[in-house]
Amino acid sequence: MSPGAVYRHFANKEELLVALAVEGFERLTLEQSQAYLQTKATGSSLDAFRAGGAAYIRFARQNPALFRLMFGRFTATLHSPALEQASKANRDVLMLGIRKVLGPDTPADDLHATSIGTWAMIHGLSALILDQQIQEQGAELDALVEKIIRGSSEWD
Repeated sequence: MSPGAVYRHFANKEELLVALAVEGFERLTLEQSQAYLQTKATGSSLDAFRAGGAAYIRFARQNPALFRLMFGRFTATLHSPALEQASKANRDVLMLGIRKVLGPDTPADDLHATSIGTWAMIHGLSALILDQQIQEQGAELDALVEKIIRGSSEWD
């Protein structure tokens, strides 16, 4: 494929990056949803929610450049309806999982604060891993991530 071939499908670099970020959010949302549903079939809502968090970190580790694009300055400053919709769908998965854990009567402001705090923890852990700020690697890192996800909640 020639270097210019991509521009037969996209008007410019920005349009290409938006399409990549949208696809990234769709894949992340799917992976989190699948992890949630698979765990929910045999476990509690909290276990399923934790599985969704683990899927988020796994996605970041497996797709570091895409993950950085999705959550970087480029997408934060861009006004793309498709990107906003894909990003919102991912946040909605988080909110649904939290609502299942906390219960349907949870006040909206508590739900919002809990979702931001949880996202900050999972996203921050992902960023620390990608930036090689955590010393553990391989199986040791997997065990640490599991312990953090299991021990980070006071919902038990």
